Amino acid sequence: QERIPAGTFIAFYAKKLGIGMDYYGKLGAASYLVSLLIAYPLGVWADRFHPLRCVMVTIACYWVISLAAGFLVCDRLTFSLAFMAQSVTAGAYYTVAASLTMRLFPRSQFAQYGIVGGLLGGIVNAFAVPLLGIFLDCSGHQYTFLMATAVSTLSLILLFAYYRQFQACGGVKNYVAPEF
Repeated sequence: QERIPAGTFIAFYAKKLGIGMDYYGKLGAASYLVSLLIAYPLGVWADRFHPLRCVMVTIACYWVISLAAGFLVCDRLTFSLAFMAQSVTAGAYYTVAASLTMRLFPRSQFAQYGIVGGLLGGIVNAFAVPLLGIFLDCSGHQYTFLMATAVSTLSLILLFAYYRQFQACGGVKNYVAPEF
């Protein structure tokens, strides 16, 4: 969910900075190309070190990029650099997280957990996105990157709390998903 502020509202910030949508689209395409090129090595990384650890690292990187962008973006060049870095890092997150639920949810209840997770994510998005949009519209979208930082902070806090539980359930080598 950390991608919502920037991923959903960044085009408005680009417009505010006078960046044309043609150029913005080319930046997006370039970020997808870079993400495509690094996808396989990221998958190997996630398989070797566990997706949960890799997710934590990518969100931490996303946090650093978003925080820096929140204070440094002021023109087309700085926006372009921040947008590319943030977009590629977000793509890296989705790549390393691809097998996360399969590794964390109990096999006997995988679909049930997946459905609940999807429903909760949908409910949060249904309320958070419009509220965030109202806030960013009122602020002229200059806080888009900082809002991504705030959401990333919450994600990291929750991930570190979850990681402690993950370790208590056996960790990387002996994890057994709790069943309810």
